[in-house]
Amino acid sequence: MKTYFDKFPKFFYDIDGTGTNVQWVTDILHRAKFLKVVLANSLIFYPYIVKDGETPEIIAAKLYGSSNYYWIVMYCNDIFSLWDEWPLSYEQMQAYLTAKYGSVETAQTTIDHWEDSYGNTIDLATYNNNVSTSKIVYADQAAIAANAIKAQIKLLDPYYVPQVDAQLDALLVPVGT
Repeated sequence: MKTYFDKFPKFFYDIDGTGTNVQWVTDILHRAKFLKVVLANSLIFYPYIVKDGETPEIIAAKLYGSSNYYWIVMYCNDIFSLWDEWPLSYEQMQAYLTAKYGSVETAQTTIDHWEDSYGNTIDLATYNNNVSTSKIVYADQAAIAANAIKAQIKLLDPYYVPQVDAQLDALLVPVGT
């Protein structure tokens, strides 16, 4: 089985512009993704909650039988950056809060925003006028809530994996072959 980047076309690239340091490289500028109409088809996808510490490779290995299908997990969710778009593990969240606020304890006492009883963000004046029905949302709570939303993904039914894999091969076929 070809790995994800094995599918991409390759070309010769002159590394330093001298003509003497030419190397065969993968053309990473090619990119594919599911069509929006495909992503909207609820018959071929199902919801999944990413468990603490799971990566696309772990999920692909469990669901599709190979970690090499991690890219399908990412494509299904229009994810191109694990650093920004994939849910953080508990340890990563602690490190993020510490890096951003100095400590987890500071994040737990730093106000991120205020919300009304329906969960809508409100300003301080509105909060002060409705203290009994409004609430303070601290930075750690906001980060954890945003992370929980990232953990709600969808996965392609394993039945369709061979077809998607073959279509990606066809899309990324090198020019002239």
